[in-house]
Amino acid sequence: MSVHWMQQSFKKPLDKVSQPPVYMGGFSCIIKEYSTKGLMRKIERQMNAAIRNKRNWSNSNTSVQIQDNGDALVFLHGNFIAKVSDHFVDLHDGGWQSVTTKSRLNAICYEFGATPRTGVFQKNWQWFVTLFDGTTTPFFSGIQLNEAGRLA
Repeated sequence: MSVHWMQQSFKKPLDKVSQPPVYMGGFSCIIKEYSTKGLMRKIERQMNAAIRNKRNWSNSNTSVQIQDNGDALVFLHGNFIAKVSDHFVDLHDGGWQSVTTKSRLNAICYEFGATPRTGVFQKNWQWFVTLFDGTTTPFFSGIQLNEAGRLA
């Protein structure tokens, strides 16, 4: 749980509040639950659940296939975009550096990377990967991050 303070005169936050505001001396205390629910699309939460539970899954444009060794292969529009193992995460762009591809990769990195800040971002039309320690490296299809969030 996280507590946000805001003056009563401010507008209410746009996202749903788990409890009504508690008024405390001119300030309103709004208690909100933060989880991956607010950070990821529903399809991405379902995708991560399938990877975590090691089960095949498909919905809309995204699918997960579990291999005999337990590794999960993730596909977007039929294009291979990630491999999640117990010891590494292998990231690919599937030939399309789209917003949706980046979103799926970030959902995977958030849950299966070393830290929640490990992920893919874009600057000046070029993709980069943020590593566990906050450093960045240019993205290339097939980049592999080990369980410590470092390049493998």
